[in-house]
Amino acid sequence: MFIIALLSCFALAHALSFVPVNCRTLTMPPSYEIRHAVRDHLGERVREEVGNPAVGVVAGSSRIADFRGVGRQVNYVADPSGLRAHIRTNEVAAAPIRFSLLGQSLL
Repeated sequence: MFIIALLSCFALAHALSFVPVNCRTLTMPPSYEIRHAVRDHLGERVREEVGNPAVGVVAGSSRIADFRGVGRQVNYVADPSGLRAHIRTNEVAAAPIRFSLLGQSLL
């Protein structure tokens, strides 16, 4: 009985050595770079982005300026740690609003 079990193990091991194995080569996506600019009657919009999916990092900026010269620029980095953005603008901050109701000041 021992001989039959031993021969069965050898036969199984020999058979498994001929089982075809499907192998795929995984390739990482290539790095990329995007630049886009539009200027029309509403103003100017520019977008630039550079990415390297192999290491999981994307960095870029987006800039918008309207016809009055009011603009905003966002610089960002997205990586495994998360998204970090820095926003710069030349917009004027709104002043506190004072209301008056029937001549009485609410403040």
